[in-house]
Amino acid sequence: MKQIPTYIINLEERKDRLKSVLKQFENRPEFKLNIVTAVKKKEVMLGYGKQYKT
Repeated sequence: MKQIPTYIINLEERKDRLKSVLKQFENRPEFKLNIVTAVKKKEVMLGYGKQYKT
């Protein structure tokens, strides 16, 4: 069976939320979970703008 790539984005300090989300995916082998640690930044648009600056 092909797995559906699924990305979970979570702040490192929110271990409770990650635990809750992982529980929702228990016994769901059709999903391939990829956990990404979120970054808390005050100036999000600045980082976004630099990424696409030409």
